Amino acid sequence: MISGGVAIIGATGRLGSAIHRACDDNAVAVVATAGSAGWNTESATPAVVVDASRPAALPSTIDFCARSGAALLYCVSNPTPEGLRRLRVLGRDVPVGLVTNLSPLQWIQTRSAQLSARLAGMLQLPVEVTVIDRHPAAKADAPSATARLLASALPLSATVASERFGPRVCDHRVVLTARGETYEIAHSVRDLDLVAAAAVRLAAQLAGSAPGVFSTDELYTQLTCRREGDR
Repeated sequence: MISGGVAIIGATGRLGSAIHRACDDNAVAVVATAGSAGWNTESATPAVVVDASRPAALPSTIDFCARSGAALLYCVSNPTPEGLRRLRVLGRDVPVGLVTNLSPLQWIQTRSAQLSARLAGMLQLPVEVTVIDRHPAAKADAPSATARLLASALPLSATVASERFGPRVCDHRVVLTARGETYEIAHSVRDLDLVAAAAVRLAAQLAGSAPGVFSTDELYTQLTCRREGDR
């Protein structure tokens, strides 16, 4: 699936561990890992680096990809402006995926919400749009990066509200209210299995790409267009 295998940064964390299991399930070789204890590498150079760690690890991730020529799937929320600048510079030489949320169903939610808001606007409905994100109380940022990106992707102005309670992992809702009616598009995540499988799939997509910086939407659009072309 990915010739040359992958490296996983943050391999001992919840997401990194899930991605490692997904690689095993899909017969994708994990040729290097990195965590708080440092790097554990084999002799092979990975085709793709998957960074599921923290923003502080980004400089070493970029240095590794620049030296090795490996593509980078960056799955860490809230990179700093300097981090984003360095990722764009790296994208001149290798393919870089900036993925705020790996879930394919969350991407479908965003596309569905965009269409719904656009149609409401075309009908000139008196719509109020609210994006609600729910995470456990331990979640550091509020609103979440996914909620901010979801709101910014909509063609109508949206209010973002955050709730911090309940179980792992998260819920995101887009609520359109017009007078006495409400329409909701909801997405809930309770484990990381689908997210981890998506990381492997997007890593494979990057491995065959030319240099550049690709958003979540661009990567999933490429996948769906390729499937359409295969029909």
